[in-house]
Amino acid sequence: MAAETYSSVSAIIRNLARQHDPTRDPSFSAQVSANGAKTAVNAIALPGPESDEKTQLQQELSALCSRIDFLEHKSNHAANQQGQFPLTPAQEPSDEGALYTPAGVFRGNNGPPAQGRRGSNKERAIWVSNWLAAKESNGDPEQPAAALTEEQLNYLRVHLNQQADQIRNQREHIDNLSQEVNKQLTTQSMVFEHGIEDIGALKRELGKHQQANLAFQKALREIGAIVTAVAMGDLSKKVLIHAKEMDPEITLFKRTINTMVDQLQEFASQVTFLAREVGTEGRLGGQANLPGVAGIWAELTDINGMAKNLTDQVREIAVVTTAVAMGDLSRKIERPARGEILQLQQTINSMVDQLQSFATQVTKVARDVGTEGKLGGQAEIAGVKGMWNELTVNVNAMAQNLTTQVRDIAQVTTAVAQGNLTRKVEAECKGEILELKNTINRMVDQLQQFAHEVTKIAREVGSEGRLGGQATVHGVEGTWKDLTENVNGMAMNLNTGARNRRSHYSRRKRRSQQEGQGRSTG
Repeated sequence: MAAETYSSVSAIIRNLARQHDPTRDPSFSAQVSANGAKTAVNAIALPGPESDEKTQLQQELSALCSRIDFLEHKSNHAANQQGQFPLTPAQEPSDEGALYTPAGVFRGNNGPPAQGRRGSNKERAIWVSNWLAAKESNGDPEQPAAALTEEQLNYLRVHLNQQADQIRNQREHIDNLSQEVNKQLTTQSMVFEHGIEDIGALKRELGKHQQANLAFQKALREIGAIVTAVAMGDLSKKVLIHAKEMDPEITLFKRTINTMVDQLQEFASQVTFLAREVGTEGRLGGQANLPGVAGIWAELTDINGMAKNLTDQVREIAVVTTAVAMGDLSRKIERPARGEILQLQQTINSMVDQLQSFATQVTKVARDVGTEGKLGGQAEIAGVKGMWNELTVNVNAMAQNLTTQVRDIAQVTTAVAQGNLTRKVEAECKGEILELKNTINRMVDQLQQFAHEVTKIAREVGSEGRLGGQATVHGVEGTWKDLTENVNGMAMNLNTGARNRRSHYSRRKRRSQQEGQGRSTG
């Protein structure tokens, strides 16, 4: 309000006596007034706070004072011969020492006015001005006054009346300006008082705003602490909502933060529950229950889809691996999967394929060797590594060793069956196969000894006629022992019979000899 008043008063003063601006007049008196106005710029000081509008009003008042001073100088016509004060900037300088009167040119201060043509109004005014200037002694002795005509006196009278009218008009104008300035000052004072009141109201409003700012700062600090705690993973804190807040938006903001914390707590609880059930306790089929969520939280609840997919995939893997553990190699994982679960499915299916191939080959070798008696078979399983490769090698080694051992035993027993007791089982064996090998070799040794002893008895008795021989076969049992005893019994019987016949023949011979001797004697 005060600024507008200053601007209005400045605009009014700026338009007063604009045509009498001393800065636009090149005369000496005008420049003196202008310089005086420049030096008096800071002389006028209005009450109230400083502002650009107030400074502009003070400058306009100083300029008005310079214009009034310029008009006063023009009204006084106080100019000497060396520098007269012209009425207008375009006035031409007069002839030196010449005074123009209405009747003509007047030479000198004391001479009568020159007779000639009557002067114009401009010339009359110049004459009056020069005449008045000539009256100023400037320290010189006073000169006797020249006689003036009635016409000249009338011109002086008219000139004085005009000057009086101008001064009176200027005084009235100055009074009006003074009243206007006083009015403006009064208005400014009232505006200043109202401004003080407005400043008080503004201070009160600023106080309220400061309190609101403090409340906002406090709320922001509280909310910032909660947000920091949430960022650190602490969801146990909430923003305290006061019964009366400075602004309802603060209450709304706090409630929104608390709702967010509640949703985060529920989300973390459900996700932790689901992760513990699936990942730690191994209980599949669980689902996260988060009612009322939207946006990114609703998208995050797609963890239920993840849990369901994981449940289905793990359960199918469990079914297939359980079937493998129970010997059923006909099942495979068929559910679609991606990433590492897909790699796991492919690995398990490859394992099932390898187990099927391994079981088929081992069954084939076992059937060929154990059931059908076809030796020399080998398990052929492509692409196996690690333990499966070792198992394949061991099965093939077992089949090869069994083939070698059985074939060696078969050759020895065939040779024995063919009467060749020079062959023995020489294959490297262990365990019961070694016992079988040793048993067969002992059997061959016993057969060799038995055959040797029987052959010896037969040769002694049958060929050489030596009776009384016995077959000595050590460590034989069972049928071989019975055969040995029977052979020995047969040899013994032959020996006893021969001896009995020889004894009987000897007795008959002795009897015959005795009878012959008796006859000879008789």
